[in-house]
Amino acid sequence: DIVENEGEEIQEETIHALYSEKEVITLVDSNKQYVFVGWFKKLTDGIYSEALTYPFILKEETTIYAKCVDYDEGSNPQDYLLENCEDNENLYTIKAYNDETDKKVVIITEQANKEIYSITGYLGYMEYSGDLFTKYVYDMGNKVFEEYNEYEIYPEGTKTYKKNTNIEEISFANNCTIEYLGDNSFAGMVNLTKITLPASVKYISANAFADCVNLTEIVFSDGMSQVEIATGAFRNCIKLNKITIPDSIKTLSNDAFVGCENLTEIYLEALTPIELYGALPFEFIEGMKIYIPYQTYNKYSATWDAYEDYIEELPENKEEETENKEETEQ
Repeated sequence: DIVENEGEEIQEETIHALYSEKEVITLVDSNKQYVFVGWFKKLTDGIYSEALTYPFILKEETTIYAKCVDYDEGSNPQDYLLENCEDNENLYTIKAYNDETDKKVVIITEQANKEIYSITGYLGYMEYSGDLFTKYVYDMGNKVFEEYNEYEIYPEGTKTYKKNTNIEEISFANNCTIEYLGDNSFAGMVNLTKITLPASVKYISANAFADCVNLTEIVFSDGMSQVEIATGAFRNCIKLNKITIPDSIKTLSNDAFVGCENLTEIYLEALTPIELYGALPFEFIEGMKIYIPYQTYNKYSATWDAYEDYIEELPENKEEETENKEETEQ
């Protein structure tokens, strides 16, 4: 119960500070891991509803509920649309996610004791039948989104969607089995700021994160291997200014980061350069630096010759380089 400051406005950061100060039990045993996703006004039969909006004005004694997601289970299993994979009926693919309340989402990895192999739907859009001017549609082949045109005649069965503007952070449940992120799978999530990719992912398809215009952080989890990043996978992520490409990345396709106009700090961790075969995954941006491991310049200047003017070799002690950089910036 919160009874202090009755009638005063409480900003979002105050609510989160209050959460950390109050005794809230989130661990049932030492093996459990939870993520706090937000405050809600109602909790009925395990379902949270009426997410708080800010500023939140207290007018009376109030109870609010902290929603925490179990990393072993993932977020809101009831809100996913799953289908059998076309080439393996023993595996699921995710076709849609229809929750509109949580800003942080943990993608599930199984349901009904069946593992999830891929995401082939468009999670950045949700089925919708409201205002014409916010509608989007996709063709019958599940390939592209277009803005709804009231004068257009669409094939029978074509569905209308709206953008998911609520999600800010995405991660994946523990022991994730998802290997394939399909075309446009997270495209258009305009408020997404962070994505943590699981060790299981092998392929990030074309435009998977296209037009995530507020994305600033991409985390490749430890344990990934032989990962392919397709053309336009991170197209037009205009807020992205820094990225670390681990040695687990096998392929960087042409224009993988096209339109990332502020991506000026790139760290490549592989001692053996990724073969580009003529591909240009990054834009040529003024001031861009591509940092490579110590004593690998000759290899990279030969393999990444198109980017030779942007390559900078890190010293033997990378931490020393980081400290020197921070002192220079100050």
